Amino acid sequence: MKARFRTDIDLMNHTTRLCVACALVVFAGGLASPALAQVPYVAIYFDDDPFTTRAWCPSEPALDTLTVYVHGLNTLIIAAEFSIELPPELAYIESFSSATLALGDPVLAVGGAWAPGVSYGWSRPQEAFEPLLLTSLVVYWMCDRCGSASLVWVKPHQMTGYISFASWPDLQAITYVYGFYAVICPFTPVETSSWGAIKAL
Repeated sequence: MKARFRTDIDLMNHTTRLCVACALVVFAGGLASPALAQVPYVAIYFDDDPFTTRAWCPSEPALDTLTVYVHGLNTLIIAAEFSIELPPELAYIESFSSATLALGDPVLAVGGAWAPGVSYGWSRPQEAFEPLLLTSLVVYWMCDRCGSASLVWVKPHQMTGYISFASWPDLQAITYVYGFYAVICPFTPVETSSWGAIKAL
């Protein structure tokens, strides 16, 4: 992905906007914030035990839950913002998060209307030294067979152009965050009943 460059003033304005959420829920405390050790990223998963980024259309339409995690922040956070783009194979139902405050909605298209993404704020700093769950999305599978591959994207918040977080206690904007994708129907699976014929070749 191409790096985004903004002026110091732009970044200050972005930090102010991102921290609107945390300003409403922040509490007094003296917690340390370690330095970042790697480039962080946000990824979406069809399963988180273990992390799974590939799935196939079920045999019939069904409900499912996708999870969104941030990796590699290596710090405490108090706010986050990003967006999710779903392909036609998945219909968005609702989302759940441990955040105290949610401004907007994580999915870009909600009920046919455009939505820019979500900004989350927590009343207590979240430990992001390990993979941290940001939200869970309830979706409905709209396909019962695989065609071509489709992607489920983690994308920047459409109003700021960033996938970003606010660190604690210094409330600095962390904007060098990558968004990863998951794949629906990465390849056509071989039916179990076909293995006998394949082995006989």
